[in-house]
Amino acid sequence: MYILYMYNYIYLSILAALFWAIGINIEKQYLLKTFKPLELILFRSILYVLFVSFYFYYSNSICLNYDKIDMKICMIMVLSITLGFISLYIFLSLLNNKKISNTLTFIHPLIIVFGVLISYLIYNEKINLKEILGIMLVLSGIFMINYK
Repeated sequence: MYILYMYNYIYLSILAALFWAIGINIEKQYLLKTFKPLELILFRSILYVLFVSFYFYYSNSICLNYDKIDMKICMIMVLSITLGFISLYIFLSLLNNKKISNTLTFIHPLIIVFGVLISYLIYNEKINLKEILGIMLVLSGIFMINYK
């Protein structure tokens, strides 16, 4: 059962990365030539709302547990959405002005490094030696690719 889970995890991860890469190339090569980053974010947000609305309408499965939503969760959600908006705006602005290879090879590895470090420092997740070595390799890769 675990092996089946790992294969699904790997395949879905590859598929998600492939779709994300295709989307980034479409944004860089076509959409950012027509729209400003903020306009693209607005258009994307409208489409997200439409897709989610159709999903909930046709699946009849809105499963929100309103008892669990308190002010703390609302503030965390606002913070998460705000950080996501700011990071997407910065990413699209950089993508608009730089090559995809420069933007992706700098930002995406840093997401991994910061994600692991934040989970370790704030949420007390354990980091093993392999992960520490991986972070060091990622940082050295960023340096090698982006500095001449």
